[in-house]
Amino acid sequence: MNFYSNNQAPAPAAPKQSFWQKLGAGPLTISLMIHAALLAIGVIWVIQVVVPEEKTVDFLPKSGGGGAPASEVKTQKQRSQIVQPKQWFVVYRGTVQAPKSGRYRFVGAGDDVLTVRFNNRLVFDYGYTMAATGGRPWVISEESYNRDRKSDAIRDFKRLSPMPVPSKTYQYEANRKINHDIGGLAVGPEFEVKEGVSYPIEILISEIPGGVFSTALLIQEEGVTYQKDAAGLPVLPLFRLDHSLPDVSPKAEAPPFDPNSPVWKLVPGRGKEEI
Repeated sequence: MNFYSNNQAPAPAAPKQSFWQKLGAGPLTISLMIHAALLAIGVIWVIQVVVPEEKTVDFLPKSGGGGAPASEVKTQKQRSQIVQPKQWFVVYRGTVQAPKSGRYRFVGAGDDVLTVRFNNRLVFDYGYTMAATGGRPWVISEESYNRDRKSDAIRDFKRLSPMPVPSKTYQYEANRKINHDIGGLAVGPEFEVKEGVSYPIEILISEIPGGVFSTALLIQEEGVTYQKDAAGLPVLPLFRLDHSLPDVSPKAEAPPFDPNSPVWKLVPGRGKEEI
């Protein structure tokens, strides 16, 4: 008996789907899943590579000027062994104008070094060590000069240094140590300036063996009568670029100076300025 004569034939059974086909099938889906996996691996790797935090190096104690806590004492001692208060120098550079035309000379001394170059010319060099020669100042003392004025030391000094030979010094009462050690404050050679004209200047100070540092720089105008101290020495102006005055301790061995003296003008924007 034909049971299908009046009915359609049964549909063939659907093929069995794979796991990937159940997820969406097709090569596009598989490609997207692979790229997603690679991206996830990359993100994990980037997170694991942590950049170390940059450390700030602080050369000053965090406790301010009142002293450091005990935890920082060792560090400060280590720093003091590296940075010693010796064998240092500072150079001040700028451009200046004189308060008036005239002939001037510097008067001063450095413990250890004080050197002045004015208008590209060395015009002062006196202290425990002479920068131009590397020698000591007593080589040009009046006593040494009178004893051996034709010595090689005197000849070399004249060739290298601007200072007069024999040296001329002012021994102010307050400068007892300077007077004893190097004969007092030295008087440099004259140089001429004109009012309103700008001149480059360089001032070098230095400490060599360490310990106490001091320096004094005065200026004397030729032909001017200054007030005298008890010993008859002129009380000179400070060489300064503003109206401020140094805070001189009563115990400091500072020379007398005229607090009302004229001020030299610092000219900004002309050449190197590091004052």
